[in-house]
Amino acid sequence: MTSAISQAEDGESRPPALRMTGIAKRFSGVQALKGVDLDLRGGEVHALLGENGAGKSTLMKVMFGIVQPDQGEIVLDPLGRVHIDGPRSALAMGIGLVSQELSLVPQLDVAQNIFLGRARGLSVVPRAGYRREARAILDDLAPHLDTDSPVSALGMADRQLVEISRTLARGGRIIAFDEPTSSLTPAEQDSLFAVIRRLKAAGKAIVYISHRMKEIRAIADHVTILRDGEVVASGPIGDYSEARLNELIAGRELSREMSSEKPVQVQTNGLLELRGVSSSRVRDINLSVKAGEIVGLSGLVGSGRSAILRACFG
Repeated sequence: MTSAISQAEDGESRPPALRMTGIAKRFSGVQALKGVDLDLRGGEVHALLGENGAGKSTLMKVMFGIVQPDQGEIVLDPLGRVHIDGPRSALAMGIGLVSQELSLVPQLDVAQNIFLGRARGLSVVPRAGYRREARAILDDLAPHLDTDSPVSALGMADRQLVEISRTLARGGRIIAFDEPTSSLTPAEQDSLFAVIRRLKAAGKAIVYISHRMKEIRAIADHVTILRDGEVVASGPIGDYSEARLNELIAGRELSREMSSEKPVQVQTNGLLELRGVSSSRVRDINLSVKAGEIVGLSGLVGSGRSAILRACFG
């Protein structure tokens, strides 16, 4: 069986794997996308940057068929102009999306999730056949995963690998990653980047969305910046300094703005004090928040960050 990720394509001499032209979308009076153009090429990691609400995730949902655009067209090589009417249609065309909200079914095992959606029911796929094919894909991408393991038993990093395998099982050529490292440890992030580099070397077109500039510098070849639903800049990542990228994202010169700000006087007395706070999710939490101060709560998904806030707000 041919490896799912070992056959690189000559992306230099071919048209974009996917071209989005003039994509527009309005939600309840809010213009989320305003005539966005985006070219994705095989063998390239294309970073999509912008503040929250800039339109990045909406654009990816259009590409994956979750959201239908009001205007614009999508051209997929070699099919030409296509209508992507839903995730099943996108997967059939070789387009995958790995987001913070994965589309896996926890009650099913790894192999079943890899082939979920390719047929109307798993019963029409011979059990031994789809497990052999799933094993072949995983041997390339994640040899440590067991095809019989329930997805509910996997961590976030391994679930992402199952999602990627699901796209590859359909001959996927275009894979979008929407904030994929938000719930990963540093070691898991490194492993994910290694997978992305292998996919790139195999000729896949990769979209990468992140707010973390260090990640963008480490993984991206090309960058497009969205602001208020419009493309404000696009080009090779090497053409932009980190300061310039931040200015394009924000729409203003941040260094001058920050240098002109007056220092905030932080009060010594706590405006909010938590002492020995416990609930079903957290235990013996002590926290002090002073006026004029920003306190960050950091931790992995499930560590109790939200539980602390719920305890504060009742």
